[in-house]
Amino acid sequence: MLKTNELEWKLLLSGLWTYLLLNMLFRDVHEFFREGFLAQALRGIVNGNTVTEEALFFGGIALQIPLIMVVVPFLLPTLVNRWANAIAGSVILVGKLAFNTNPDMDDLLFALTGSLAILAILWLSWKGPRITLPTQIVCNGTTRNVKF
Repeated sequence: MLKTNELEWKLLLSGLWTYLLLNMLFRDVHEFFREGFLAQALRGIVNGNTVTEEALFFGGIALQIPLIMVVVPFLLPTLVNRWANAIAGSVILVGKLAFNTNPDMDDLLFALTGSLAILAILWLSWKGPRITLPTQIVCNGTTRNVKF
């Protein structure tokens, strides 16, 4: 089990999501300095892929997920938080692996470091604070054992 309290766990998750968001944004900004990128973007075909409204929409969703997940650790209870981080991390990881077509060296660097951050998020989600369920409840002054 992770040797940390719940606030430290939430801060660590939020920090990893912040890192991942910045990684994704800086990768996009970094592309502007690649020779021919602006000409490709103006033509609407980047790395052989046509830039459509749908592609821009899904790219926007891909950026919204880490942006939302920066604050989610502080809003949700622990159990739901663990599942939300695991699901969001898995979705982003699959997207990163599936849509990183025709990567060059800098794309691979950003993909590798981003994937490592996602793996850390998934690990933290799995190893985060555990919920202990009560074994006894008190009802109308009477203590009763509970089995789950």
